[in-house]
Amino acid sequence: MAEVSTCQLSIGAGDSVAPGKEIGMFHFGGSSHALIFGPKTKITFSDEVKPGQHLHVNRIIAAVDQ
Repeated sequence: MAEVSTCQLSIGAGDSVAPGKEIGMFHFGGSSHALIFGPKTKITFSDEVKPGQHLHVNRIIAAVDQ
């Protein structure tokens, strides 16, 4: 599980800054997920799922077997 965060700059090279002017912001959180299944649930995880590796958005993580 991992946290997702972003640093977003509001200024660019050569811009003038003054006291109180926003120069950027930090966005944190919103992307922690836990998958919880009952003890008898049969699950097949995707071959792409590896411990310690990140997956791109909208990727299949696992499927519940029927």
